[in-house]
Amino acid sequence: MITKYFKGVQSLEDLKNKFKSLIKENHPDVGGDVEVMKIINTEYDVLFPILKKRDNITTYETSHSTRSEFYTEYGYKGSRYNSSMNGTNVSKIMRKFVKEYYPECKFSITSSYTSINISLMESPYQIFIDPTMKSNSVNHYYIDTQEHITPVAKAIFHHIYNELLHYHMDDTDSMIDFFRTNFYIHFGVGKWDKPYVQNNKKMKNEINVLTEIIPLNNVIISIVFDSNTELYKVIVLDSDSGLLTEKLCDDFVEAKYYFNQLIDEYIDFKITLKIA
Repeated sequence: MITKYFKGVQSLEDLKNKFKSLIKENHPDVGGDVEVMKIINTEYDVLFPILKKRDNITTYETSHSTRSEFYTEYGYKGSRYNSSMNGTNVSKIMRKFVKEYYPECKFSITSSYTSINISLMESPYQIFIDPTMKSNSVNHYYIDTQEHITPVAKAIFHHIYNELLHYHMDDTDSMIDFFRTNFYIHFGVGKWDKPYVQNNKKMKNEINVLTEIIPLNNVIISIVFDSNTELYKVIVLDSDSGLLTEKLCDDFVEAKYYFNQLIDEYIDFKITLKIA
């Protein structure tokens, strides 16, 4: 077959690599021509099965499946990503998420088709290291290194960010000026016209825990509140051999964050905490 854009391609791997380089130069998202892109896609679709058969490659990959994936080296999509969902759709899910996991907090979640903005507006916790600070942004890429927020704040935003990633797709590489994502993420505490409020309610008065015990392959993970020490305890038990590990946490947010980490280690889906 005589091609315009894939001359010299000798193997299926060559074809895929050449396609990626052509995409970076000609995709409409980076200013390329739509008609040129159509020709590239057509040639790729024709050559893919020919080279796959010639090279005797056994794979479920098709030209369409590889075309619909990522153009950059670091592209990813979350386990619940759906191309029909945008920032507005996902923001509705996140409102339910924070209401379920953080009933003691108030959030502002606004969105457009291309972005989601989540701000913590009120909670019982000290969120800023400097208690006189009333609003600031939180960089979701570097939550752990944000020096102006407390460990409790970092735990909350980590948890929210990890949930958002399930719905996120990002195929961006700023080095080649290629930007493609289903929504951009913006975190903050308070707003310039509405400061963050610490309501000074104690967590134990808001949530009298015992969380539901979850059995997973003979493993039981639970959170209990120790009224004597006023600490939260995350316990992992093997139903046959007994205690595997336990961790003391200063507050319920830290306990929930650690609980979710353990859930990820034992199963590949999230368990909803049910508060007694």
